Amino acid sequence: KHISAEGKGFVKICLQRSPGARLGASQACQHQWFAAKEPGATATVSKLELAGLQAFGRMHQLKRAVVTVVATQLSHSKIQSLRQMFMAMDKNNDGSLSVAEIAHGLESAGVALPRNLHDLLENVDTDGSGVVDYTEFLAATMDKKVYHQEDVVWNA
Repeated sequence: KHISAEGKGFVKICLQRSPGARLGASQACQHQWFAAKEPGATATVSKLELAGLQAFGRMHQLKRAVVTVVATQLSHSKIQSLRQMFMAMDKNNDGSLSVAEIAHGLESAGVALPRNLHDLLENVDTDGSGVVDYTEFLAATMDKKVYHQEDVVWNA
């Protein structure tokens, strides 16, 4: 698999034995690897279907929990495009999406925002933290066909 030079450099700096030579957390977040966007990363946001978010919000609590567990067990290849969407919208690199970040990402991709976006995202926020974390995002946006695959369910 291809790993970018920036990615290799980032890992190398983080794995320094001497604490003085390692990057601090704030320095690591400012590393060029995080700033480097893949070509078309923001364009992938336009593929996000709000219908999936709405469907997730209408699921019973148990089904949402099961879908979330399935999302944590998916291979990187199955969630690559969702990961790119999440990273493109997570402007402050904190690993979660605020309503403002999601709204900005959708607007910049030309996706019409529903009037009830705040309510919609409140339903996606299963842990009540006030933001949508990566796992919640995956669970709410993954294709229904993925979590209905027998091998995926058995792995979860």
